Amino acid sequence: TCRRHCSRRPRLSTARCGGGLDLDGPTRHRSRVFSHRSKNRLTDKDVARFQGDSLFDRVARELCRAGVLPRKELYESWETARRARRLFRGQRIVDVAGGHGLLAHLLLLLDDSSPSAAVVDPAIPPSSAALQHVLVARWPRLAGRVQQYAQPFETFEIAAADLIVSSHAC
Repeated sequence: TCRRHCSRRPRLSTARCGGGLDLDGPTRHRSRVFSHRSKNRLTDKDVARFQGDSLFDRVARELCRAGVLPRKELYESWETARRARRLFRGQRIVDVAGGHGLLAHLLLLLDDSSPSAAVVDPAIPPSSAALQHVLVARWPRLAGRVQQYAQPFETFEIAAADLIVSSHAC
């Protein structure tokens, strides 16, 4: 049995871990699926899951090496960046409630015409430096283009031409 989520009695299904009734015996843990919604951090163990040559896979491998970002942040930020870049290009990026600043970095990678990005968050995580380090090491054109501001959004000065984005400003 899965000692973390399931009881010791066999069940037909368990919503949290996916364990189910094994016809030959007690409940056993099924192989885990790589969920895009998981809050687990990407680690070196996950690098093998991103073996393609796409920009997404290359970014994901670097983030796995950093080991500081929850898996769901990668997928949410990537989708937000892709959708924003389909419509807007060339402006300074202001990432509101940006935390690590992944969304700002991705927007710069997807379209190099933006001059810079600002990540505004009242509490910048200490691990954001590690994320920025691995991305700048892999893509040197990002060096010096993303600034982080530990302040409330209301006090940050916005220009009329800025592109305001956020993945977590709720």
